[in-house]
Amino acid sequence: MDNKNLVKGFCFAVGLLVVITLLLSIFYNTAFVSSCMLMTSLLMFGICYYFKDDRKNLMYLLFILGVILIFASLIYTYLRLV
Repeated sequence: MDNKNLVKGFCFAVGLLVVITLLLSIFYNTAFVSSCMLMTSLLMFGICYYFKDDRKNLMYLLFILGVILIFASLIYTYLRLV
């Protein structure tokens, strides 16, 4: 199996998890918002790995947005607990 196909499968699976956690956070409980942010950052890192050789500017942008989402998730969780 080619590495690009493996990354596509990983991104598809994580994208499905993003949609599930987004729906859970909208309709069920807001506790899933942090999980949705973390899954979205994981999806961005997967896409970033997919484009690591082709589009450098997109890769850097997705990496920075993924890191920002991780920090936002940590801050959101901390504020919900306090």
